[in-house]
Amino acid sequence: MIKLMTSHMVGFVGGVTKLVTFGLWTPMESKFRDISTNAILTKLPSRVGVLHPYIDQTLQLESTLRTAMEKMTSVQFERVLHPIFEEDELTLILAGAVLGFIAGLIQQGIETGILPRMCRNLYIRVRNMFGRKTPNEEDDEEED
Repeated sequence: MIKLMTSHMVGFVGGVTKLVTFGLWTPMESKFRDISTNAILTKLPSRVGVLHPYIDQTLQLESTLRTAMEKMTSVQFERVLHPIFEEDELTLILAGAVLGFIAGLIQQGIETGILPRMCRNLYIRVRNMFGRKTPNEEDDEEED
């Protein structure tokens, strides 16, 4: 972006210099152009931030875009979003496939009753690792 700004500034300042000097001031033109361009590029970043609220208010881009997007059909909206996610499309598809597979496994485990048993067995193992007994194990000892 700096290169683009520099090339535009060099062209602009060079044109202004030729206009002001009627094209007769060529020995100093390049030096003046370089000094002017450097001064503008140095001061420009601190000045641009002040313009944002003014530009937002004047152009009303946010409200214009919101209104235009609300009028879009779902197909048109998809066409707007698709280029944004096109780069990561394979990653999104693979992530969706993995998450869908995991959700299917969990659902199948709940339906067949395997998941609750696995959770209970895992709970018992964790409790036993820390030397604590489950409430059912304590009841079994009391009966003996």
